[in-house]
Amino acid sequence: TVECLKDMPFLLIKPLISVIIRVSYMSVAFVGFAWVASVGDVATWDVSSLVPKGLARTFTYEDDEMVYVAGYAFIAIWILELIRAFDQLMLAYVTQVWFFTPYTNGKKSVSFLVVLRGFAIGLMYHFGTLAFGSLLLAMFQMLYFILSVIYKQTKSTSEDGTMNKVAGVAAGCCLCCLKCWENIVRYMNKNVYTVVVMNSEHFCTGAHTVVKVFAEDFAALGILEGVTKVFQVG
Repeated sequence: TVECLKDMPFLLIKPLISVIIRVSYMSVAFVGFAWVASVGDVATWDVSSLVPKGLARTFTYEDDEMVYVAGYAFIAIWILELIRAFDQLMLAYVTQVWFFTPYTNGKKSVSFLVVLRGFAIGLMYHFGTLAFGSLLLAMFQMLYFILSVIYKQTKSTSEDGTMNKVAGVAAGCCLCCLKCWENIVRYMNKNVYTVVVMNSEHFCTGAHTVVKVFAEDFAALGILEGVTKVFQVG
């Protein structure tokens, strides 16, 4: 890793560029969401007894308007995950180009334009793979948000002052399972994109290859990930 960064120092500013791109997109997406959310009817909202009435506002939506809002939120999350997927694929492409580049005078010479080439390859040849992988993560996040709302509703007290503990426990377990699967899929996607770049495979074939490698070298990969986490924390 150190040798790769030494030969390609432009990778050191790549995280900063990625953050700027994501923050810019999220800012635009938030403005768009505010426009879409404003389609509902404005109504007064009594926050609490400590806040005077009439200061807070909320929106009430028809069924079709709720579809608009939820659809926009889902597409916005999908595009955000797609941007992250492009970032991971470009990093995998740059790394494999560096790895297979022969040494010249004791170092490997790789142009910074290889990043743009990686983006072009992902856009022209692997866009469907990136879209599918990001779609899985977007679906998990939307389901997690929906269950979070249900979980908060179950924690609120009913008219007789009791709580629906069974529904709360069930929703909490579902939230834990969804978050676990989301982390697994997110970790898998990163490695699948590496296989896709190396072998020019589609998503499902790349996922099968990654699972096979994990099954055969589980102990070695576990040690590698553990050591990596230790150095990251340090």
